Formats: sequence, C-alpha cells, structure tokens
Amino acid sequence: MNTLLGLWSLLIAEKVRVRDVTQEVQALLQSLSLDRLLDQRTWPKLAFFALIQPDGDILPVRTIYGDGQSGNQTNIGLNPLTSDKPIWFAGPDIVGSTLLKGRPPKILRAIRIEPVGIQKDMKSVMLGTGSVDPYRDDFFRKVIEERKGKQKTGPLYYFLKILANAGCYGIYAEVNKLQVGKNDAKKIGIFSGELSGTERTCVMEVPGPWYFPPVASLITAGGRLLLAMLERMVADAGGTYLMCDTDSMAIVSSKRGGLVRCEGGTHRTIDRADAIKALPWEQVRQIVDRFKSLNPYDPKIVPESILNIVEELNYDADGRQRQLYGYGISAKRYGLYTQDDSGFRLIKVSEHGLGLYYRPKEGRDTECEVPVWIKEGWEWVLNRALSLPCREPDWFLLPVMRRIAISTPNVMAALRRLRRDQARPYNFALSPVLVNLTGVQVTLLTPFEKDSSRWMKMPHVNIHDGTTHTLDHPTLPVLVQTFEMVFRQYHRHPESKSTAPDGSPCRADSAGLLKRYPVTAAGFHLIGKETERGWEQNDDISTLLPSLVRYGLNSGIADDRLKRRLREIPLAFLERETGLSRHTIVRARRGQPVHARSIRLLKNAIRKVPVQE
Repeated sequence: MNTLLGLWSLLIAEKVRVRDVTQEVQALLQSLSLDRLLDQRTWPKLAFFALIQPDGDILPVRTIYGDGQSGNQTNIGLNPLTSDKPIWFAGPDIVGSTLLKGRPPKILRAIRIEPVGIQKDMKSVMLGTGSVDPYRDDFFRKVIEERKGKQKTGPLYYFLKILANAGCYGIYAEVNKLQVGKNDAKKIGIFSGELSGTERTCVMEVPGPWYFPPVASLITAGGRLLLAMLERMVADAGGTYLMCDTDSMAIVSSKRGGLVRCEGGTHRTIDRADAIKALPWEQVRQIVDRFKSLNPYDPKIVPESILNIVEELNYDADGRQRQLYGYGISAKRYGLYTQDDSGFRLIKVSEHGLGLYYRPKEGRDTECEVPVWIKEGWEWVLNRALSLPCREPDWFLLPVMRRIAISTPNVMAALRRLRRDQARPYNFALSPVLVNLTGVQVTLLTPFEKDSSRWMKMPHVNIHDGTTHTLDHPTLPVLVQTFEMVFRQYHRHPESKSTAPDGSPCRADSAGLLKRYPVTAAGFHLIGKETERGWEQNDDISTLLPSLVRYGLNSGIADDRLKRRLREIPLAFLERETGLSRHTIVRARRGQPVHARSIRLLKNAIRKVPVQE
C-alpha cells in the first residue's frame, strides 16, 4: 500500500500542505472501473480524504455490534452506513464503496496531503545485502525485495519481516495510554473530523515518535480496497466466499464448479433448495492473475501476483491441488479441512477467541501451526457439526486460566499474600476466567503453575479485597469457566456484524449466506485506542480489566448531570455499591478529578437508583 499509494514521498518531505481536490475526486469516482484500479498509475490518485454524506454506502464502521454483552469494547465492520451527519473517510475506502455499491458516495469536500520539498542531509543505510538511498529508493519496496529469497528461519529474514510490519504501518499509528493521578489531570486537545475541543482528564494518549495518522489510515484503507476489488471480481463471476480476513479470502470453489446448498443463496438446486455457486478452480486462478498488474516490486525479484493461492493449504505433498472444505462460525472463527471416506483432517484453524488462554495441554501441532489443545478443541467442534462420533478431550473440565505478568504493584501485593517467593516483578501469575453472577468485583490471582491438575485446589486471592479462595470450593458469587464451557459456546458465537439470511440479526443458531448489517449513525462517541500495549503480549493485567478511553465519558471528572445525581444519593449507598472511599465520592460530587474507573463505577451505581421526572 505504501508503494502503490506513493506514500514514501510524504515521509521524506520537508513539509506537507493540504490542497482542496473536491472536483478532481468527484470526477475520478465517476470514471472509476476495475480495469483502472488494476493500473498502478491510478493508485497515487487515491491518496485523498473526503467528507461524505453516507447514504447506505459500504464503509468501515466502528461501533458496539450485537447486544453489547461484550461491554464497552467496539469492533469494526464493513457495513452499509447512513448518517445525517457528514463523516470523513480515506480515499481508498470511498473507492471501495463505489465498487461494491455501484455508485460513488456524495462527496461534500475532498483534500489531498501533498509533499513540499525533500528533507536535507538524509543518508543511505545498509539493509541486508544492499543499501537504501532515501532520495532514490522507495524504502518499502526495498524491504520486501531484500527479504525475498532469504531463508525463512534465518535472523535476517525475521528482522526484515519485523521491519516491514512495524516500519510500513505500526509506527505511524502508535499512541500509548498514560494514566496520571487525580491531582495531575491535564488539559488536552481533542480533534476528530470537523470536531475540536479541550478536556481535563487523567487519561492521555501520547503519540509515538513516528506518529502520522494520515499515512496510517491510507494504508489500512488501501488494504480494504484490495479486498473490495477481490469481492467485486468474485461477485461478478457469480461466486461468494466463506470468510474474508485482513489480507485474505476463502473463495467457495471446486475443481469444476457447481452448486452448493446454502440457506439464503440466490441459486436453486434440482430439489429447489437454496444454493450458492462454487467457482471452478481455473476461474479463481484467472482472478488471481488479474492482480499481477499491481505488483509494485522488481519482477525479477518478486515475479508473482500480490494475490496468491496458498500452496501449503490448497496443494498436497505431491503438488496436486486438493479440495478444501471450510466450517465458518464468524468472521475470524473458521476451520479448513480435507475429507475422505476415513473422515476429515484439519489443516488450518483459527485461534481467535482462544489465544489469550493459558494452555491446558503441552505441545504444538505442526500441520495447523497452533497449540495441540486448540486443534483438539476444533476437532471436537467439527465432529459435532458433521454429526460424527466425538470424544471430549481429557482437559475439558479444567478451569480456563490466563497468564498474567507481575507488572504492577497491586498484582505483586496480592500475590505476596500467598507466596512471597514468587511475587517478584516480571514473574507470572495465573488468573481464572470467571462468570460474574452479581456484579461484585472479583479478579482472582494465583502463583504461576504449569501442572494443570493442581489449579482447582490452589489458593487464589481476590485483588480487590485481599480475600483468599479455592476454585473447587468457591465462596464468591462467580462461576469458574471450564474449557468445556468455552468450546460449547465457541461454535455458537453469532456474527454480530452481519444479519442472518432473512435479514434479521444473527443469533447463535443463524446459518447460511449472511448479509451486511445496515448501520444508522444515531450518535457519535470520541474514543481512544482500542487496546493497550499490554494486550500485545496477552499477559498484562489490563487484559483482565479492559477499559476504552471515551473522551467526555471517562475523563475522570464528573459532568454537571452526574454531580447532581451523586448529591441526591446517600454516600453510604454509593460506598457500598462501588467499593470507593467516601473521600473519592465527595471529590467526584464536587467535580474534582478522580480516576476514570471511579467515574464508571459511580455511573453504574446510580443506574440502580430509580428516578422521577
């Protein structure tokens, strides 16, 4: 995306300027076609931003999908969006909507960020066996070309892979959450589209040293445009797909093509059942070949298309293409397998929704490249789905645990109540996954233990009140999740970003050809980064107590309405419901800064108090 969109020139520019290109963009969208998008010369023209009036246009929408049971965590989907309020989007997303809807969105204003001049005194650097001259070379192209041909197990290949991933996207989107004490609240500026303002808050997001969000948003939008182009080609051929991920699509296809039974499909079998069309393998290869024209690299080094058929999945050990089958639960929960008279064999399974759990069984499966326990769990799920005999794995009744790093004082203090010798900084602890039955704050920790047979009887401390408990005799209003519970619910996970074939919201038992969920923007919320840095390692305590920065909602300072409600409710009730000290509640009543978490607890408490209008 960097290379196709010509973004290197922005990064080495002496400065940048913003130019109005409204009429230019309107004309571009009217003349766009798949053939033009398959021409590399078109792509630099797509590096724009536009204010549009969404009217059923298919655009990336971040919101809380489904029934909201996941709390305040939002998700992003590519859905038909309608909004009375105009919204800014990156150019490639607008082009993608034009392809999928067959018409361009209503453009109110469009701008392009352009480079002015070139920075002086930049130097060439060695990269692998060659050098990169910032005045002559495209850095992003060079990284990929240098990586090509290297041994995948070699340190240089690994370094170049990390450099490509972080240097080509991540660093331009980096912000780090910083939480300060209530007495150190800061006044910050907030900017989002046409909105701007200030707010005092205890939670700030500090930009990384290379933070440049216009580049980051163009890169992600460009990736979605490639998928939109692929979807358009598959749809034009009369086909569909099982799933579509960040950089891939599983196209429904077979050697000779034909119909596949599927509820909601637009085709009909001989017995009038709903069906979808499987594309012949050769037709899929023709679609793949169309993307060859967008290969931005030296064809002598990287000769293949930027879209390719994954050989290790689609071909057997003898190099012959084999028929794959797929079982899709939701967008990121799917398994691919082969089958014959003896049964099925999994060759790729998703870890989504499972990867945060500590393994109940040692070992890694080399074929699916996942932990053994995840593959065994998928085998159980798929056996049930195919109505085949199945046996529960021997670890199914174990409690589900998360591994947590001892990275904060409160975690270390809690564990010292159990084992002082293990409560050292950067050691690990385990925390069972719980179903809270009453809303009382419970977060249990126990010293790290590999032997899963001991987990149930080990002492656990509740970090919120210091009490000690065991999982085999719980004395708290919680239910300890087992792996059996996880997998019994896993295959019933509804795809909340889509509708069922009949247009109703997806439920656990919805099945068939799903549709895009139409979204009407009723309100807008200014949010911060979706996850914290600790989530990348899966073992940070923040993963147990996730919080989304919502400016204007969790600044750490009560607004006038909340202050009025707090003054109407007895302090004793608020203390009992929230567990907060009287001092903190009084500060919140006065509009003085407190922790953002305290504000959330107070808001939850006042919802339990009836009001009269």
